[in-house]
Amino acid sequence: MPGLVTARSAVLVNKSNATYSAPGITLAAEKQGPLLMTSGGGLDSAAAAELKRTLPKGSTVYLNGPTKLLSSKVADQVTALGYKALRMDASDLSGLSARVAKQITATPSWIFLADGGEYHDPIAAATAAGALGYRGTGVVLLTNGKTVPSSVKSYINALNPKTTNLVTVGYNADQAVQHTAFTKSWSYWAIGGKAHEDVAANLARFWWTAPNSAVVEDTWTWQNAAAGGAATATYGPMLWSTEGTLSAQASTYLSQEAASVSVVETFGGNSSYLPANRTAIGNAIAASSAWTSTIWAAGGDVPAATARGVKAPALVAGGGEAPTGRPLPGTGTGTGIGTGPDRTHLPAPDGHTAAR
Repeated sequence: MPGLVTARSAVLVNKSNATYSAPGITLAAEKQGPLLMTSGGGLDSAAAAELKRTLPKGSTVYLNGPTKLLSSKVADQVTALGYKALRMDASDLSGLSARVAKQITATPSWIFLADGGEYHDPIAAATAAGALGYRGTGVVLLTNGKTVPSSVKSYINALNPKTTNLVTVGYNADQAVQHTAFTKSWSYWAIGGKAHEDVAANLARFWWTAPNSAVVEDTWTWQNAAAGGAATATYGPMLWSTEGTLSAQASTYLSQEAASVSVVETFGGNSSYLPANRTAIGNAIAASSAWTSTIWAAGGDVPAATARGVKAPALVAGGGEAPTGRPLPGTGTGTGIGTGPDRTHLPAPDGHTAAR
């Protein structure tokens, strides 16, 4: 069955490693392909089937990580299917983020820097970077706590602060930049918050103006968030929420943006988004959840947009795509799967200058 967007490539990540998935989200969004998960020792049948369904033979499949995460057998199996296996290799996570960034572009327009110590801020940052879409020039780089490793530092030192924008996502990334001596002086935006839910919501406010859609992700299931972030990065922001009830931060953001947000997507089954959670999403984007429609896209098979007469805001659940018809927000430079966010509202990056 054909999808809504033609895949130009694909990205494989280890389904058991959360933090290494973040660079793959941006890579998948800006190479216009799915982010697929597999076991490290061999290519899972589900991933193989999806490669064959979505990707023309001869296309590139990026292996996101060294052989300890995705073995040589995985690469051989990808090649046997008729694809070009290209490994993103590095000795550590920060080095991998720099390697992926170089694969995307040597001259990024935007860098999102997050602490790779856990997955919440990196996934939010990677989704924002991927918003620039096919052939976009946004990248995510990962620190080691409050330290900028040499691989990331070298990548940043090669850039021109006058043509590249820098955004730190989370407290540790901000501290890392403040205490690193770069070869050039950098002014940057610092996005923070008391909790990961705050950081994601604040990043959404910073990066998007009047988005058409948003994604709510379960804080406990990184696999849903990684796959969802890669698929929806160009359409709107991602927000973190607890399983049982919609987080206050996500609810507030959706209510504030209800005039433009007509679709909220979730990735995962009922266990990740209980009825109270889905009802709260509907209440946030409409007068009440009674004015919204939930469209289940089990297995990613998307129903026709007109099949249920959806005229009110819709909650797309189970990993589907929003009904089409409304123009995407923004004036981004990416082409293909989206135009990217409108960044004309961003304040000047004053008040935060990296050490020199």
